[in-house]
Amino acid sequence: MVVPDQPNGLHFAAAAGKDGRMFLIDRDNMGAYVAGGPDRPTYVNIGGDCHCGPSYFVGSDGQPRIVSSGGTQVQTWFLPTTATGALTHEATSPALQNGGQDGGFHTFVSSNGSQAGTAIVWAMSRPVGSSVALYAFKGDDGELTQLYSAPAGTWTSSSNNANIFPVVASGKVYVASYKVLNIFGVK
Repeated sequence: MVVPDQPNGLHFAAAAGKDGRMFLIDRDNMGAYVAGGPDRPTYVNIGGDCHCGPSYFVGSDGQPRIVSSGGTQVQTWFLPTTATGALTHEATSPALQNGGQDGGFHTFVSSNGSQAGTAIVWAMSRPVGSSVALYAFKGDDGELTQLYSAPAGTWTSSSNNANIFPVVASGKVYVASYKVLNIFGVK
């Protein structure tokens, strides 16, 4: 994910992987292997493998955050204020259901700009049996408090990964699963 340019002039990218690490890359100085270390870019452990991608938002406190998932949990991380700084862990959600597929899942963040209390982190579970679920977490409280969960469709092949993305637009959450588009209203 290319992170939006930061007000302090920093330019980051973030990438999470199957090995359970999320890398933060300075786009102006991408680093390289350094004999004897430490290597650049910096990384954090995200609690499990991630067949997924991160998302980004700025909280009501003005602090930029990256949202990741590893294993079965959502996590938020503060961006550093220097190019050589590291991500700082903020919060971890309760576990989402995972029916035995690979870890991690896709997230999406909606908010009313940086207005307090409006950041919501949306996530899709991996299939349990044939069902997938949509989850919503309060993003601004530093705790990732679960606000909502509901069935959001089906996935017929439990042996193939369900890479389902929640998409938020015009006050609705759209979830496309196997031959179905579910639409949820946001209050």
